[in-house]
Amino acid sequence: MKKLFYICMVACLAVFGFASCEPEGLVDDTPVTGHPEQDAAGVYVGTWTQVLEGDTVASGVEGTITLTADTAYVVSVNVAAASGVSLKEMTSLANIAQDSHYGTKFYNNLATNGFGTLFRGATYTNAEGKEELSLNFTLTVKSGRKSYPYNYSFVGVKTE
Repeated sequence: MKKLFYICMVACLAVFGFASCEPEGLVDDTPVTGHPEQDAAGVYVGTWTQVLEGDTVASGVEGTITLTADTAYVVSVNVAAASGVSLKEMTSLANIAQDSHYGTKFYNNLATNGFGTLFRGATYTNAEGKEELSLNFTLTVKSGRKSYPYNYSFVGVKTE
């Protein structure tokens, strides 16, 4: 029995000892540089869309979002009040990182942030070469005994 156990252990070591996690030459060892919080900072003017259970409640409502560099890899997100989609002014910090396909991605996954819900967004360069911002989140609004989950989305262009 001891011999069988020993043979199994040697076989496992032989199989897993030579296994590689990643093929050589495919690992990008380039250090991350830059400050995405400073790159994304600015005022973005665009439109809001509000959706309830798949039906658009409001669309094309003008709005403004301001991103301000806070500390390294942290940005402050300030949403100006937009009465057309029932939004009050909201401010929250968000983690931000450079994204290789777009510009930056930012998020806050704590429901206790200034939005009262988790949110995510991105900045990227559009086809016209202008910097755009998109933001998405869901707010649950109580009306009487019922709760309604409204999905909010924003798309705006950075002003110079």
